[in-house]
Amino acid sequence: MSRPNPTVRRRRLAAELRRLRKAAGISLEDAARHLALAHSTLSRVETGQAGIRPPYVDALGRLYGVGDAEREALVQLARDARQRGWWHAYGDVLSDHYSAYIGFETDATSIKTYEPQLVPGLLQTEDYAR
Repeated sequence: MSRPNPTVRRRRLAAELRRLRKAAGISLEDAARHLALAHSTLSRVETGQAGIRPPYVDALGRLYGVGDAEREALVQLARDARQRGWWHAYGDVLSDHYSAYIGFETDATSIKTYEPQLVPGLLQTEDYAR
């Protein structure tokens, strides 16, 4: 079985950390050196392939000059990313792809659908059914 896809929260955190680092004008190597990590480790964090502990996120936020409120939000996101979703209990019957889909659906704030050939059930009226 392959490694499961990173969670949506981890991907969001990864993208935000990369954006903040680039905005601060700090190289990946310098940021990794600041945390006493290998640059390959921080690279995996910034691509969502590896998680990162909240204290490291706080240290990166300080290095990047992030304000207290935004830094705390990033730390909370790092905490949330470390939590397993409810569907992990069913890992023996769910494929990796479907587990990733459930992760996306769980964190979604809206779901959009495009139905060019039919009217979705929730939008069907009595007149449509006749």
